[in-house]
Amino acid sequence: LVSKPDSNEILCLVRWNKRGNPKGNSSMAAVWNGAQWGNATNLEAYANSVISCDTIDAAYSANGALVVYTDGTSTPRYRTWDGTRWGANSSVGGALLAQPYWIRVEFSADGSTAFAAFLDADWRLNGKYWTPTGGWDAAYNNFGTVGGARLDQKLYRDFDIAWNKQANALMVVYG
Repeated sequence: LVSKPDSNEILCLVRWNKRGNPKGNSSMAAVWNGAQWGNATNLEAYANSVISCDTIDAAYSANGALVVYTDGTSTPRYRTWDGTRWGANSSVGGALLAQPYWIRVEFSADGSTAFAAFLDADWRLNGKYWTPTGGWDAAYNNFGTVGGARLDQKLYRDFDIAWNKQANALMVVYG
């Protein structure tokens, strides 16, 4: 669940697995408007994404929400919610070295920029900036990969991101 600041709107992200289907993972998003659920949209359907990890996340700005997820490939996907309708199912652009296992998304304090971080199946932590008007950065920012090193593990999320509200600076921490 992700709540919109200064509002009774809540975004619910759901993932599930259909047993017996090798590509049985699906996900969707739905919006609570303070009285009822609605505006449900499918994100992935019968994808080969990892069900035991958080391969979906969202964040709100004053103008709406950004949902980032994987469809089981090494190229993350996203959709936007403007408070009335969903944007197109689109590619973040550029592939990671492997499928994302863990995803975190945060907006800057002023809502002008979002950052999405991805820990992939190859144990590498990467991220990209997004703006509503300019889209995604061309290249990924790499963390913890100096000299080809990788993070200690991939089965648990050992990183997080946060924006400092006063300095409007992003902090990324990882193990």
